[in-house]
Amino acid sequence: MNNIKKLRKDKGLTQRQLADLIGIEQTGVCKWEKGICLPSSETLVKLAEIFEVSTDFVLGITRYHFPVNVGRDNVFTFEEFKIIEQYRSLPENLKQTVKDTLNTFVSVTKNGG
Repeated sequence: MNNIKKLRKDKGLTQRQLADLIGIEQTGVCKWEKGICLPSSETLVKLAEIFEVSTDFVLGITRYHFPVNVGRDNVFTFEEFKIIEQYRSLPENLKQTVKDTLNTFVSVTKNGG
């Protein structure tokens, strides 16, 4: 099952508005949301850019919804995605501790420690 309907609603868009953004007919959006067909690869990239998620997330292949440009500029391993997911699940005070610890490690490493 794809995430197009959820993403569209989260963005506050109607099917018509999304269709207009992409330059297609509203019936296309309806068919995607019902699982009748999938968007073309070109349209899929447009959807990912509009919703600021990965193409895999649009299609429902992954639950990771990182911005589409992450994969273009940087390559993350699955382990790195898991670390980010774990970090995001922490309470705010522990997130700050993780950031402080990481910054200390990076600083020490850069200074030859």
